[in-house]
Parts: sequence; structure tokens; C-alpha cells
Amino acid sequence: MRDGTRIAVDVWLPQPLAARGKVPTAMKATRYWKGRAGDSGTAETKRWTKAGYALVLVDARGSGASFGTRTSELSKAEVADYGEILDWISAQPWSTGRVGTFGDSYDGDTAEMMARLDNPHLTAIAPRFNDYEMYHDLIRPGGTEMAVIYRWLTASRALDGVDGAVCDLAEKLGKPCDDKWRAEFGKPRPVDGRQGSALVKAAQREHQSNVDIAPLLKKNSFRDDRQGGVSLTAGSTGSYQREISRSRVPMFVPVGWLDAGTVNGALSRFLRFGNAQEVVIGPWTHGGEADANPFNSPDKPAAPSPAEQWKALMDFFDRHVKAASPAKAKRITYYTLGENRWRTTTVWPPSGTETYSRKLGGGSTDVYKVDPKASTGPASRWNGNLTSEDIVYPDRRKADSRLLTYTGGPLRRDVRVTGMPVVKLRMAVDKPHADVRVYLEDVAPDGRVTYITEGQLRLANRRVDPGKYPDAAVRVPHSYARKDARPMSPGEMEDVTIGLVSTSALFREGHRVRIAIAGADAGNFVPLKGGATEFTIDPGRSTVSLPVVR
Repeated sequence: MRDGTRIAVDVWLPQPLAARGKVPTAMKATRYWKGRAGDSGTAETKRWTKAGYALVLVDARGSGASFGTRTSELSKAEVADYGEILDWISAQPWSTGRVGTFGDSYDGDTAEMMARLDNPHLTAIAPRFNDYEMYHDLIRPGGTEMAVIYRWLTASRALDGVDGAVCDLAEKLGKPCDDKWRAEFGKPRPVDGRQGSALVKAAQREHQSNVDIAPLLKKNSFRDDRQGGVSLTAGSTGSYQREISRSRVPMFVPVGWLDAGTVNGALSRFLRFGNAQEVVIGPWTHGGEADANPFNSPDKPAAPSPAEQWKALMDFFDRHVKAASPAKAKRITYYTLGENRWRTTTVWPPSGTETYSRKLGGGSTDVYKVDPKASTGPASRWNGNLTSEDIVYPDRRKADSRLLTYTGGPLRRDVRVTGMPVVKLRMAVDKPHADVRVYLEDVAPDGRVTYITEGQLRLANRRVDPGKYPDAAVRVPHSYARKDARPMSPGEMEDVTIGLVSTSALFREGHRVRIAIAGADAGNFVPLKGGATEFTIDPGRSTVSLPVVR
């Protein structure tokens, strides 16, 4: 690179190359290793080369077999590297000069970040299940503190070869740090040549200087915090709306309804960015490997299958990387949970959406003692980043016994909720600070309770910005800025507005709509130290508003 840092790259070419002439390129940049030592190709490499593409896999600087150090995730230096690699690819004798970038999760972040470089060789991007807005949608939804991110950071340092991190990860996972664990964890694939393994060791010596982000992240509780040089906005693709829109690079964006809060990112991008976008919102876990439809049994496979999802990605690349087809206008294809039906729309919210509001109840106020053991379980939407297993929300009757619940009467007709549900609470707390969690649930005639979606808010962030925002249909405009934070006055009733993560779900005739309120989600979120232990809710002055498509 421009600063002398050596970046490890794999190049896989279709064979026989001479018969094909120059070929287009699919590129993926990762901080999860471009390959494991001993691997001689994967299903991914075979698929791309069989389809007539060169596949270029890149270890991000400071990770895998690449040299350099990491001062943050998705740093300016890291993203600049990818621009140089795009130029390098276009200069190769086998290259047509047309490159598409793709990837899931962090790799999807790198794919989208490349669009801000305005590189002429980049003709399409496919950021799958990625993090458009790290603060809102992943690390601190509602200003609360996600727990799994700290395991992710430990795993990332282990992948970087930082001394002691492999054993730290084993401890967090409850495993012994023995030779079996080390062998299972593996090593990054080295570059070719006799010096490959030695070069990995030399690169990992540089990785020892990688910044440990975890303690800095704990201090950055507000969206505008920059302590330790860590910025959640700088690492979010949503912060580069102007640059990415200017690139006019078409996007293919698959995402799952129950994959952390990433669906809100896909919808915000759709409303804010000018690029042509093909958004697909399915009933999937992070990465689309497993089913996450809460109405399905846990053993139901993902549909469309991972192979079918890959074919859709390939079709997109064939149109915009292999060929130069005109980009289509924006569109969203989405799945409705409980109805098991796909629809397509060119606007969001979909045409025909109306807001239906009702009070949570009436009469006197309700006092809820916060149960610190309340939880959505270990297979929740917030744990998908560390597992490809199914997201499972079992019957929540027992879980709801720890919560304050408000349940409506039996529905007289089917109701299709599509968009962002909003709950407004008239409430008081017994301490200045509190985290509030709100769940939207379906109650069947037999009493089964099915999770639909959720929202949360650290009450210091309750101020609602009165301005107009292009993605106001996706997010309640809390600023999450330190300057706007204001503690609650204990015992004083206030109005609090909480937006839930967008969804599309069918509540069937005879079923009931439930709102459940909690002050904790044990195992998924870090408890707020010194937080409120008691909520007082006035249900007669609290409402739920549902976006219903007629």
C-alpha cells in the first residue's frame, strides 16, 4: 500500500483462463481471514470461478495474514487500501477492469464502504446483512449496551493473533484453552511461497499493537462520543450518504427481519441513498444460513435456501459486473411473517399503509418491579453475529410472566403489520436512569405467545428531535447525543416514545396483539448500573401505533 503496509490477497481464476480471455472480478475484503491454513479452496471459490469470475479475497490490514495495525474497525486507512486494490485488479492482464464487491456482515460493510471511494472500476456492490448504522442497529440500540459485542471483539483479537486472545475467547465460551481448542481455532492462510508461514508470524507481531476497542467502547455510550479515538459513526456506512449516493453504484441488499436491527439499516438506506437498490428482506438469521421465522419450528430450513440466495447474488453480478445492464430503480421484496408470502414495493412504507393506534388500557396506573432475570433467551436476534444457527423465540408465555403485559381483544379480521410499530408510554421511574424494553407479540387462541419484534430506549435519550428526516418511517428521531441526554426525575410522570425494529407480520383473526414491557434482557444486554428497579405506567395515557397495510 501507499504507506508500505503489505496486504495479503488470494486470487482465484477460472480455468482454462486462455479460453475465456479477460474476466470480471468479484472481490471480498474481510477481517475474518480470507482463508484458513490448509484450505485449498471452498465452495465459494468454486462457485465464482465456475461462473466465469476472478475471485479476489483480501485480509484487512492488521488482520489475518496482512501486515499493519488496526486503530479501529473500518478505519480510513483500511478503506483506502481497498481503493488501491481495486486499481491493482483492473491493471491485471486477466481483468476486464470491472469489479463487484460483496460480503456478509463486516465483509458487507467493506463492500459498501468501497462505494464511497468513487472508484471507476467498481460497478456493483452487494452488502449482505451488514451494519449501516452501528450505534442504532447493533451495538447500542436505543442507547442500551449490547453484550455480545464484547465477545465479538475478543474473537476478532483472537483472529488477529493478538497474544492471549485465543485463550480469552475460550474462557468466554466456557472451553479449556488446550491444544484441541487451538487446533480447532486454526491459523490464517498464508501467502504462497516458502516464506508464507514466517510472513504470517511477522504480520501477527505487528498485530500486537492493534487497539483494544472494548474498554473504549464501554466509555462511548452516546452516539457522538469519540473517547479513545473510537467513533461508531465513522465506522457506519450510513454516515457516507453523500459519497455513496454520488457513486451511483447499484446495490443488492439482502437482510433478515430478525437479524439484530440491520433491517432498519436497509430501510434507512433505501429512503436516504440515491443509488439503485434491490433490497430483499427475508425470514433469515444473520447471513441467511438459517430460518428465523418465529412462527416456524426451530428445525425448518432457510427459504429461499443459501444456494438460491447465492444464485440471486450471481444474477445481480451478471447484470452489473459481467455485463453493464442499466440499473433498475429502487425496489424492496419482503416476506411477511405468519403469512409466508413475498411482496414487492417501490416505496416505503408500502402503499396502502395506515396507522392504527389504541390505548394500552385504562383505569389506574400499574407498578412494575423490574426483573433482572427477564430475557429473550440465548438464541435471540442479538446473538446472530456469532452464530449461523437458528434464531429461536419459543412460546413466550413463561417469559412474559416476568414482564408487564397489555393484551388487546381478539381481532375481528386478519391484520398485516408492516413497518415500524411505535409505543408511547406515560411513565415514571424510581431512579434517574433506566433502560426500557418493549416487545410486540402475537397471542394465539390457545394461549401461545409468539415474539414479533422489539424496541428499547435508555431513558436519558428520550428527547425527540422535532425536525424532519427522510427515514422517519424507520426510526423515532432521538439524537442519542450527549448534549441532549437528560436523567429522569424519580417519581415524575413523563411521555416516552419508543420505536420498535421494523417488521412485517400477519396477526390472524381471533389472535390478540400484546405489548410486553421489561427493564432487562439478561444475557443479551449489559445491565444498566444503578438503573431503575420500578416502573410506573399509566396505560390509559399510553398507546401502541401499528402500521397496517390494508
